[in-house]
Amino acid sequence: MKHFAVVLAVAFTVTLAWAVPQDKKPVNKMCPVMPAHKIDSKVSVMHKGKVIGLCCTDCAKKWGNGAAWEKNIKEDYGTPDLPEGADSVKGAIEGGKAGGYLVAALFADKSAKSEAFMKLFLDAGVNPEILNCAFGKVEFKKDSEEAKHYKVTAAPTLLLIDPTKDPAVVLKTITSGTPKTLLKDIQEAREKLGK
Repeated sequence: MKHFAVVLAVAFTVTLAWAVPQDKKPVNKMCPVMPAHKIDSKVSVMHKGKVIGLCCTDCAKKWGNGAAWEKNIKEDYGTPDLPEGADSVKGAIEGGKAGGYLVAALFADKSAKSEAFMKLFLDAGVNPEILNCAFGKVEFKKDSEEAKHYKVTAAPTLLLIDPTKDPAVVLKTITSGTPKTLLKDIQEAREKLGK
């Protein structure tokens, strides 16, 4: 009987995969069944004529007719993402060294000014550039070792760092700007890095 249940579960999952048109993309980024998890674009279901991405086959099994999870569907696929990365400059530099990427390390706090600065990363021009950096978001504490080492005195402060040098070199320190100026600064730093 257990084997029958396993075979049935596999058949259900395969059916779900083939029921969704292969050329359509999900309308969401986060799983509606487990909202803290990003979707796996290979696991999706059709719901009211739209492709809904899920994070795993377990969520596909839980989906049912979708009514219980419908309120959690946020149609945001294709919109820019905030960068993710290390929680220290050191961690971001290690990531940058490994791939030869420009490092973007943001010292931020919970202020409205830091939130507004982070929204610059969502600009259509800036987003692909910042996502191609080794990123680190560091909680700003005036007396922290990293803040002292990099001479950061306020939040928000974005450091563009060349990780290929030993020690790593800060190419640009940015404390404010517009999407246009931030894009220019990132591109100029990348040119200095040779990337």
